[in-house]
Amino acid sequence: MLTLPGGTANLDGPGLRFDLDGDGTRESIPFVGPGCALLAWDRNGNGCIDDGRELFGAVSGDGFAELAALDSDHNGWIDEADPVWSHLVLWQRQMTEAAAPSSTSSASAAGTPPAVTDRLISLKEAGIGALSVSGVSTPFLYKRQQDDGSSDVQGMLRASGVYLMEDGRPGALQQVDLAV
Repeated sequence: MLTLPGGTANLDGPGLRFDLDGDGTRESIPFVGPGCALLAWDRNGNGCIDDGRELFGAVSGDGFAELAALDSDHNGWIDEADPVWSHLVLWQRQMTEAAAPSSTSSASAAGTPPAVTDRLISLKEAGIGALSVSGVSTPFLYKRQQDDGSSDVQGMLRASGVYLMEDGRPGALQQVDLAV
């Protein structure tokens, strides 16, 4: 998970059914909210993230090790010098208001849930210049408070590292294991 400038790390986004471990079965998972994104590699180039094999750490449990294996010049960073750079994207999901029905439609927009839109953004478009391939252990539980006062675990922060914006500002790059 990357925390984008001005954002805070969270798992408050619209959840989804997603094959997180690449076994062909979709599980209900939480998703990052505003100000965050998941680092992904659309390996088959179809414009969407199909399963956990296109995320870092979802299958192996160590996203930083996966990044390090792609550091072709062994400088400790994934950047424009690494062939994989242009293939990496940030995956976000956004809630949008449902479109109002046309005047010829008999359907009512009342009660229509908001639509969820997936966005894939290139690292260049996001202004990101480099991703560190190393992280340190930073165990932390992301929880969501329920109406009855209980809380559900949404994910486990495992490790944290940094990324650099093109202008040199740092940001948080984190390995978060999503709760299934």
